[in-house]
Amino acid sequence: MSISFMVKISFSGCKLGYDVVVVGMGAAAGAFTRYIDDKYSVLVVENVALPRNKPCTGVIVSAAHDFLRENKVAEAVFETPKVLDVTYVDWDNSIEQTSSKGAFNSNRKEFDEWLSKKALSSRNIHVLDRTKFVDFVKVDNTLSRIIIERDGKMLSIICKYLIGADGALSTTRRKMQKVDIPYYIAIKQFALNNGGIKQPLFIFDNSITDYYSWLVPKGRFVEVGVGAKLDNPREKFDLFLNKVHKKFGLVCSGEIQSAVVLRPRSIKDIFLGEGHVLLCGEAAALITPSGAEGISSALQSGKFAAEAINENFDNAIVSYKQKSKVIIKRIQSKFKKASLMGDPQKRKKLFKQI
Repeated sequence: MSISFMVKISFSGCKLGYDVVVVGMGAAAGAFTRYIDDKYSVLVVENVALPRNKPCTGVIVSAAHDFLRENKVAEAVFETPKVLDVTYVDWDNSIEQTSSKGAFNSNRKEFDEWLSKKALSSRNIHVLDRTKFVDFVKVDNTLSRIIIERDGKMLSIICKYLIGADGALSTTRRKMQKVDIPYYIAIKQFALNNGGIKQPLFIFDNSITDYYSWLVPKGRFVEVGVGAKLDNPREKFDLFLNKVHKKFGLVCSGEIQSAVVLRPRSIKDIFLGEGHVLLCGEAAALITPSGAEGISSALQSGKFAAEAINENFDNAIVSYKQKSKVIIKRIQSKFKKASLMGDPQKRKKLFKQI
């Protein structure tokens, strides 16, 4: 699948005011634009050029499958194999366990393009890429003034709702809440699949990371990745590549991609926003601490934010928080699991829970 991307307006073509400004154009923003009512004017601001290509495994768990069915996701976004069963491998303890997850295997770039299609074909939605969201100031309880920058030019825009969907290092969130959440570097590369990797392997090895590493088949290729600490991610990634080569004969080549991944410590790290500022996806810390799974939460929270505005424009935050309880409950159930992952001895209990 290939969607022809056209940024809908020039920087100078922005209006002075919008009903909603969305920061970011990932999964959460894509979901939001699919559900927000056409009567609202929306500006989406994305820092990088579209189409974006976020480093991500593209594994979509069952919590998001209703969203995919509702929106008739294009089959072209899925990789081979489409349906995934995960094998958890503990190299420290020489044990492994397979779990029938029934997750979908997507090409993240194609998936984001498909998600963004509505935003780029709707008259009420304006999209600006290569545009930095700089800051925002609340004018009163119902209006915010945002500052955006592109090619050295600054622009001020008034909006009634601000949707922070700007990821792990969210500018929107940092403006509102001074809480530092631990984060890792997800670093990955691709290798030709020699046929030995037929289903995903999630690998635990404390010589590499106290989080996890992964091998995910993607058609003719295998995605090889590590969730590494910040001190020496490239060194740990190279160590994993060496082990993968010895154990499976895989040889990585091409571009090395990386992204920041939050790892919330408790439910207290989750922040959905306040007033007329709503946070979605990883900007709200809606990501599992055990497996860094965030696509399902991004899709659900983006949808919920749009529905909340559609249903109660004057006070959407109340409805948004109520709807999001199902996401928070799912993430909350993962904290115990996350606490066991980093210790090889405690991790033995983890395999009984998977």
